[in-house]
Order: sequence, then structure tokens, then C-alpha cells
Amino acid sequence: MQDIDFGRLTQVTGEIGQHIIRHQYPFTTAILDDGQYRTSYHPGDYFGAKDATYTLTLTFALPPSALASDLALQIDTSPYEMDNSKNPQIKLFINNQMVQALDVNHRFARLEKSWFSEDHQLIVKLDIYSGREEKKYPLRAAIVAFDQPTFAFYFDLKTYLDCWQVLKEDPVADRVYRGSLMAAIQHLDLRTPYSPTYYAGIEQAQTLLRAKLMQQPFDPAQGTVYAVGHTHIDMAWLWTVAQAIEKGERSFTSVLALMRQYPDFKFLHSTPQLYLFIKERYPKLYAQIKAAVAAGQWEPEGAMWVEADCNLTSGESLVRQILYGKRFFQTEFGVDNQILWLPDVFGYSAALPQILRKSGVHYFMTTKLAWNDTDEIPFDSFQWQGIDGSKVLTHLINTVSEGYAPTPWFATYNGMLNARVVKKSWDRYKQRQQSDEILLAYGYGDGGGGPTFGMIETMQRLENHVWGMPLVKSATALDFFQALDRDAERKPLPTWLGELYFEFHRGTYTSIAKNKQNNRRAENTLQTVEKLFSTYAPADYPADTLHRLWQTTLLDQFHDVLPGSAIEAVYQQTDKNYAQLFTALSATEEKFAATQLTPAVNRLVLYNPAGLAADLETTIALPPDKTVQAAHGQPVRVQHLAGEQALIQLPQAAPLALQELQIVPGQAASQPRQPEPLDGHYATDDLQITFDAAFNIVGLYDKQAQREVLPAGGQFNRLMVYADYPREYDAWNIDADYRRQSWPVDHVVTAEVTDRGPIRDTLHIVRQFNQSTIEQWLHLYHGTTRIAFTTRLDWHEHHALLRTLFDVAVNAQHADFDIQFGNVSRPVSRNTSWEQAQFEVAGQKWADMAETSYGLSLLTDAKYGYSATYQQLGLTLLKSATEPNPNADQGIQKFTYEALLHQGSWRTAATMAAAQRLNIAPVIWPNYALPDTTPATQSRLACNQQNVLLDTIKQAEDDDALIVRLYEYHNAQTTATLTCARPVKSAMLCNLLEHDQQPLTVSADGRQITVPFKPYEIQTIKLRF
Repeated sequence: MQDIDFGRLTQVTGEIGQHIIRHQYPFTTAILDDGQYRTSYHPGDYFGAKDATYTLTLTFALPPSALASDLALQIDTSPYEMDNSKNPQIKLFINNQMVQALDVNHRFARLEKSWFSEDHQLIVKLDIYSGREEKKYPLRAAIVAFDQPTFAFYFDLKTYLDCWQVLKEDPVADRVYRGSLMAAIQHLDLRTPYSPTYYAGIEQAQTLLRAKLMQQPFDPAQGTVYAVGHTHIDMAWLWTVAQAIEKGERSFTSVLALMRQYPDFKFLHSTPQLYLFIKERYPKLYAQIKAAVAAGQWEPEGAMWVEADCNLTSGESLVRQILYGKRFFQTEFGVDNQILWLPDVFGYSAALPQILRKSGVHYFMTTKLAWNDTDEIPFDSFQWQGIDGSKVLTHLINTVSEGYAPTPWFATYNGMLNARVVKKSWDRYKQRQQSDEILLAYGYGDGGGGPTFGMIETMQRLENHVWGMPLVKSATALDFFQALDRDAERKPLPTWLGELYFEFHRGTYTSIAKNKQNNRRAENTLQTVEKLFSTYAPADYPADTLHRLWQTTLLDQFHDVLPGSAIEAVYQQTDKNYAQLFTALSATEEKFAATQLTPAVNRLVLYNPAGLAADLETTIALPPDKTVQAAHGQPVRVQHLAGEQALIQLPQAAPLALQELQIVPGQAASQPRQPEPLDGHYATDDLQITFDAAFNIVGLYDKQAQREVLPAGGQFNRLMVYADYPREYDAWNIDADYRRQSWPVDHVVTAEVTDRGPIRDTLHIVRQFNQSTIEQWLHLYHGTTRIAFTTRLDWHEHHALLRTLFDVAVNAQHADFDIQFGNVSRPVSRNTSWEQAQFEVAGQKWADMAETSYGLSLLTDAKYGYSATYQQLGLTLLKSATEPNPNADQGIQKFTYEALLHQGSWRTAATMAAAQRLNIAPVIWPNYALPDTTPATQSRLACNQQNVLLDTIKQAEDDDALIVRLYEYHNAQTTATLTCARPVKSAMLCNLLEHDQQPLTVSADGRQITVPFKPYEIQTIKLRF
């Protein structure tokens, strides 16, 4: 039954709200400029177009008495839509200075008396971005005079009414609030607003309510809500980076305006990249931000350069995100970041806790796991333990959402600040037995905007021990985490072991495949150039170039860019970024040759940047009457290809070493041959393959292991297309039932044997699927059980998920997946909802399924989305969504994945070395030779343990020392020896920020360093020569 008292109070509150604005002063003239025409603008006129900009100049003339009032400019473009990524976004300029921003959620700007002219006029300029949709809007503008007593009483009454509503189920609270509120409104006389009796009634009601409902005895068990202002600004998503910078300018200007009005208001923003853009483009605004930081109102916190994806980025990229981020905050603001702030990232690698601990980051915050579609994370505050055993204190913001909430456990990082949100968020906090605090980040976000004055007014009232409510504190995020840390010392929190898998947005492992491929190539090439110069030409180390290119790469790893969930214009820009990056790195490599190598005809120099010894393969230009031999005796295998190309292979090439090859007269053991038809069988000395009529592999016999690879009825590299229409978030999601409609890729155009040679045989199969062509070259490498599937897609499908499936007859209960700085095991069973939800998972360069003595490693040079069920590994190749990018994944795609059959485990099969060979390309300089002073085929740095990967060699950030980063990846405690080609003066173990920690033992000749490793440990060493 309707509560009559509550209904009456709601009406009275609304009536009071109508009286907040005592006077309105419309503009006298208005001129709208769309860049081509200037026209008069009248109230209610519609204007606007997609991505259009306008300038509206308004003139106001006020009576002299108005200047004694509390004045504000009110701008209104829509009374109902709250999505400020679609509605107009406005910069307000007065006297040529930007005052703040206005949008659908921020409709008022306080005005200072000094801004008016002597004749009481005010000219304001509105720079308007009309939004990302093809819409027209009216714009209503007026200067309003707030009635301060009414303003203050309205927020009192509204706050207490909201408290009553959220506490009504408690009979005692209901009695207290009902009695106090009903008694208070008996004092009100609303017949003549702004009369003496009107103000007397407000004062009496306000006094009564504050006496009854404020400053009440507080029990810590009621909870404390640490409230920090926040605006999440996606660096690119449904807008470009350029537009995000403007969002930053608008949002930050508005935040500073609020800080002037409310000195106790505190605000947090992460993302050094955005701060740097603001510094470069809006230096006055940046100076104000720095002043607010110094005053303790603005919290620059977050640790990473951008809020980056944590599934697709490499381990070294994650290190650089934090290294660059923390250094920026320290240099610019004198702040040592303690929190990794990632509210909106789509899952979190199990390598992160160690990375954080070794970077001096003690705390981790996210919200996104509350978006899980299947299972609720059982903790809100916990110790997150990574693959190496490192722990980091973690809190999941659990703020209830006032709008979109598809599950009972859904939470938001764009929190509102009102009584309902505060109380409901506290009530559902899962660690109330261990801690009395939660964190609330309030303010409009995604497209920026931030807090409103209404949120702050509400917070100020809830700071005063309101009856039955949690206590709200205006605080920093670091204040909260330090309080939580103290609580955890008294009452230990639960531990979550392993990755924080996100049960949603699984399609982001695959969407916009070209972007993921470019990112991986960029990561590898940047590290290659660092290794090359730091070991062979340290005096010429291109530090500035590398720093700039790393910054661009880190920016493009933002969590809506790299995952493939942004608009088409974003990827047009990243294509340009990557093209410029690859050009710059190629020029740097050429500079190395020009300064460090010797020009020589019929010579070539090759650099192997891989950190593990493996067969090195590459293709070079080579006439058919020439062959290749090593200049220093190392064997070289040569196989001529079509088009005066040749495949060369250096068995077990020395890692991190330059090698010289000679081009000499003579023919290789094989020459290109004419294609011949492929029939139902093909055999090498290592494998026997059986095809069906559609040239699917339906039989595969491993001659080395003497066993059939496929289970009964199984197939190998089975290409399937699935109808991909997720219920929401098209580019982001793959639904659990995506297999409900599928088609095999069985239409074969041609199937041929195109090459037989000493290194490999090649089968060429072309398939047609609807309007698309799938062309594959199956390379069968001799002396191995490795099959490489080099693939060229010409794709013209939408909502079509292309996958490849590998059935393998092994009795495996789990599959292993490469991740940053290690690997994880995941069950292949589907017994629980947690297991069922992991139907698509992320991996880096490989996945493996094996029983004790036999298995399959699936390697990839650009794909990240895997599946693993009993006796089957799957790899997602392409997604081709249409929202928000209607042309996603269309056209030509080129990539390679490999199947490596092995005896024993992936550890004994050297799967990691094979994955490095596939991913890390050697550098080749034709017509150059090594100078006599450069020893050939000698690793400049080498590690004696095969379970330790030498991953990074770079110049130190602050001096000319050499930084070497290695990690253990077999989950085995190890003592390794690092051997240097030149003697070192000292070797210092340091953290990921390159801060010294402890000296390491160096041999008497200075060439060998002893390095201890715990399982999966990352070790960073600083060498001085």
C-alpha cells in the first residue's frame, strides 16, 4: 500500500526544489556560428549534426540588484538523456577564459560578480561539440539566481527523505525518520515563497531535522564510505584520442571549478598520458591541476601510463606501463603511486601481483569483475595471489548502479552519491566482518564529466553522522586503502589465487585482429632494437626515439583500443601510429648497420634477438644460382622458393648474437617446383596425413612417437564459422551458446603440393566461404612434428566467428597457457559454473594440452582467444562484429599459427623457444659484413638455464647502466648463471622501477653473474661495465 506520509514528503521536497531558483534572466542576443555562417539564435531553435562544432555567443543584461544574488549560468540541451557521450558537450568561456564545462549532467556554472561589466552585462561564449549521433537539439540558456536558504534546505530535506526511503524496512528507522520529517514539514509555509514566514518555516524545519537526524552516536559497524570524486575518461572508444583530450580539458576544468566552491572536495584521476596531453596543449589548466595536487585536493594515482588491457599486452609492456606511469607521477607531482587503478579493464593476468609488488605498488582496485555474466566474485576485499606467490591487497568497488544492472552483483565505477547508493553499497559489502570501510568513486564517466555539485552537497550532509546511515568521508583512494590495510592486519582477508578471469567481453581477445597483430609486432620490435643497441652499440643507444615509440605503443594498449572495441576512426589512427613506429624502428636498424657494420657485397648480417636458442628461420632474397653459407663455419640450410626468394635455417642459432652469412655461387639442394595436385594422403619422414574429400585432416600419424594423433572421428585444423550475434556488446562479447549455429569451411577451390625441400614441404589449400577466401599454406618441417599454418584471409563476412579446432588423443585434465612472465593451467572439464564460463580464454604465444608422455602445443603469432575441452584445443581467428565499427576485420588478414606435436611435456619439447622463433623476427642487413672487431655467433649475454628466459635488455632509465630482465617459466626454483661477453664492474638486483636492491655475486673475471630464481620469478639486474 502507498505510504501517504512518504508521498506527501516527496511532493513537498519537489515543491521546495522548484523554489531554489528565485530569478531567471534570459539572454538578450545570441549568435550561432557553425564555421560557415553566423546566424541569430532564438530560445528553442534546433541545431546540430554528427561530430559538428559550433560557437554560440550569448549576451545577458541584468538589473543592478541581481548582482547581490548567488548567480549561475544554466544551460539545458536535454531534460531526459543522461549519456554525455551522445549529448552536446560545451566549453564555457567568459572574458576569453574557460570557466568550466557543461553537458546533460552538468547544467550550472557559478558566476563571479567580477565577470560582469559596469553596466551589468555578461557576454559568454559556448564552444559546443554536438555529439556523436546525427541529432539536432534545442539549447536553453539563462542566468539564474539561487535562493541560498532554499538551496540548503532542499538538500537537507532531499537527503533525509532518501535516507528514510532506504531505511524504511527497519521499523525503528521508519519511526524516527517518519516522525522527524513529518514534524519538520509542519513548520513550513509555502504559500508565499521568499516571504518572512516562508524563511522562518524553513529555518525551524531545518533546525528540527538537524537536531533529530544529524550528529547521532555512530557505531563503526554502520560502515564508513570513503568517497572520492572521479571521472573515467576512455582515451579512445566511441571517440578518438583527440576527442578524449578535449574531454579531459572539459572535465578537469569543471572539477577545478568545484574545488573552488567546495574546498574539502577531493578528486582522483589516473592516466599520465592524458596529463601529458593536457600539459602540452593546455599549460594553464595543467598548472591549476598541479596546484590542486599540492593542496591535497587532487589525487594523481593509478600507476599505469594508461588504463591498459591486461590480457593482450606482453609482460614487458605491463612493466613499461607502470615504469612510465610511476615515473611521470613522481616527476610531475612528487607522488609515488601505490594503487593500480583499473576500474574498466577486461580481466587481469595472474602475473600482475608480482609485477605490482616489484614495482612498489601495494594496492589494486577494479570494478569490472562485478560485470561477470555467470558467477559472482565471492570477495570484495582480498589478497590477490599471483602465479609466483606474490600478494597484493585488492578491493573491488561494489557501488550499486542506479541504471544498468543486469545481475544482482553488478557494480559501477561511475557511482552516484546519494543515500540509496551509500547504504546499499555498504549493506552488500562482503567483508563487513573484517573491515568497516568501502570505497565509492563518484561522478559521471566513460566520456568524462565527473562529479556534480549536487553529489557534493549530499556528501556534506552524510558526513554528519546521519541517523542509521554509514558515515561518508571525503577522502582519497589512498586513505581508503591504508585503512583497509590496517584492518587486514587485525583480521586477515581471504585470498584469491590465480588469474582474475572476466566472465564477459571474451570477444575482445579477437576483435580487430590487425590491431592486435600490430601491437605484438611493435612490442617485439621495440625490444629487438633495445637489445641490439644496448649490447652492440651502447654509445648510440636511441633512448629518445625508443621512449617516444614506447609511449605511443602504451597509449594504443588502452583497454578499448587494443581489445578491438572502439570506433573505426580510432583504428585509422592506430594504423598510422604503427606505420610510423615501424618506419622509425626500421630506420634505427639501418642506422645501426651504417655505423656498426662494414659494407660488403655478397654478405649479409643477421641478428637473432630471441632469448632462447632455437632453429632460426627467415626468408631472404636469393637468386636461384646462389646459395648461402656461414662465414664462420656454422651450418646453414637453404631452400629456394619462388620469386628468387630462399628460406634459410640456422640450427640452434645463438641467441642475442650477430652472425655473418656469405652468398656464394651454387644451387641449393632443391629449387622451386611446379604445383602438383594433393590427393587424400601425404607423408614425410615424420608425419602421415590423411584428408577427407574436403581436405580436412582426418588422420595424423606421428612417426617419431609411433602413435595416431587424432581421437576417433577427430580432425586437425578444422575451420568452422559460427553465427556471432551476442545479446549485447557486439565487438566485446562471445555468448556461451555461440555454437548453436555453425558452418564448416568445406568448399575447396584448390589443393596442391607446392614445394618439397630440405627444410619443409608445403601444401597449399584454398577454401571459399560465402564471399570470403581462406588460403592456407601447410608447412611440414623435416626432422620435426611441426606443422605451420600460414594463413591469408580475404574476409567479407559480418557477425561471423572464424575458429580452428585441433582434436588430439591425449588424456589431459587441464591445458596450459602462456601468459606474461609465466603460464597458467586451466581445467578442460565443465563441471562447475566457473569452468563453464571459461569457454573462451586468453593466452599469449601458446597453449598446450598433454598427458604425461605426449601432447600438442598450439603456437600463434597474433591470436589470443583459445578454448580447451577434453581432447580439443581451439583458436579463434576472426570475429567481424559491426558495432561500434561496421567494417571490423574486413579485407586482407595474414597470420601464422603452428601445431607442435611433442613427446613429453611442453617444457621438454622447448615450446617456449619455438614460440619465440615464430614471434621474434631476426634483423637482416644485406650487403653488410661484421667488422673484424665483432666476434661472430657469440651471444653478448646468455643464461645457462633453459627454464629461464632472457626477455629484456635495455639501457637504464637514469644512466648508461644496462638493465637485463629474466624470468623463470617452468615453475621451478633455480639458480642461473648469466654470462656476459664483456666483463662487468658490478651487478645489482633491482626492482622493476630499476631501483637498486642488493648486489649479486660476480665471478673473478667479471663475466659470470649468479642469479637466484623462485618459481615464476622475474629478476631485473643492473649491470655496470
